[in-house]
Amino acid sequence: HVERLGVEPGDFEGMLENVGRYALLPRDAFHVTLMRRLRLVAIASDDMDFDRVDGIERHWIFNTPK
Repeated sequence: HVERLGVEPGDFEGMLENVGRYALLPRDAFHVTLMRRLRLVAIASDDMDFDRVDGIERHWIFNTPK
């Protein structure tokens, strides 16, 4: 159940905006850009940088705090 989606021309500009707005690394900012375009609101990641992003709900994978 995997669907591959292409990158769209505006995604790069969105990534740059997210780098500045949320102080994210480019790869993380690109993930946020794609999530917004696809209307996704949750991500499974141990990367706490996603916690700074408004409207994104992060779910722990391996390193759940005790």
